[in-house]
Amino acid sequence: MRQSFLALFTIALLVAATNAKADDGGTVVEGAVPDLLRPYVSGNRHMLGDYRWFRGKFPGASDEQEAVTTAARNFNAECYARHLADVRQRLLAMDVVPVEQGQYSIVYKCSAFTGISLPSGTTWAQFDEAARLVRPLMRGLIFASEFMLASAEDESTLAAQIRTRVLADQLIRNALGATFRRADMFAEIDELQRRIAGDMLGLQMAKIDAANSEYLRGLIASVGWPESSKVGEDTTHYTWLLAQHADADPALQLHILRQMEPMIEKGDTSARDYAYLYDRVMLKLVGKQRYATQFECRDGKRVPQPLEADIASADRYRTATGMGSVAEDAKRLEQSYGPCPTSQ
Repeated sequence: MRQSFLALFTIALLVAATNAKADDGGTVVEGAVPDLLRPYVSGNRHMLGDYRWFRGKFPGASDEQEAVTTAARNFNAECYARHLADVRQRLLAMDVVPVEQGQYSIVYKCSAFTGISLPSGTTWAQFDEAARLVRPLMRGLIFASEFMLASAEDESTLAAQIRTRVLADQLIRNALGATFRRADMFAEIDELQRRIAGDMLGLQMAKIDAANSEYLRGLIASVGWPESSKVGEDTTHYTWLLAQHADADPALQLHILRQMEPMIEKGDTSARDYAYLYDRVMLKLVGKQRYATQFECRDGKRVPQPLEADIASADRYRTATGMGSVAEDAKRLEQSYGPCPTSQ
């Protein structure tokens, strides 16, 4: 992201958040809540950072606690199944038959009860204490992102609305990246605390992405994809960033991609931005990408996800858009997220 304003604005908000009562970023629960899960939902929200329902995962759990954890997992799975069926129907209406996927991304409305991959031998007492220690720091970050998202509603211009939404997006993503690198405020916490922090940030990221996706739907319906000749290159680029992160809704992303394509030759949208969104969408729809912008860890190495052709072909496509090489991108990701684990 092209920004110099993020750090100063974030620091100011975090200072304000230190003594504030945070909205814990509750997840809206979709569908009828089973009786077993009602104690863990207030109204129609499950509060972020409340892991009581997760007790059944640990040794020593009672039969009832195990039943609660099982019910929570089933509840989430059923929500994802409904979501995938809805997305598939919308894509079919766009004359696209997508490849089968387990899920596209963290879906906010389906993320009320998510589990964490735990270090071997973790006890419930250790987990509960780690969550207690992590929550105050996460509440400060969540408060700051919620404040930014709410502030966007009060902005009078498109440029200001988009820019403020991007601030919320980048605050949480930068913090999540820091958990992977064990850097900054996460440098001295232990592995269990790091995983809990990453889980809470990931769920808050899904909430922000859902809000920004809803905003994009309204924007596209009213004025279409913003042209840089009318709103400026920065605003078009920042709008693309919100679209790039709308992973839970590939139908929306495909619609935007189709709007962007005819604008490239006129210079009204970025060829580089188009390339990144193209890969993001096509990996979900057909399982392959063209520009090698999307990576994964495989056998301890960071490599592109499946390609239409090969890396040499991807580099040629990238050159045409003014992008650097695949190798340069891999190096940048190593710096941002740290090296890949040696085992998967």
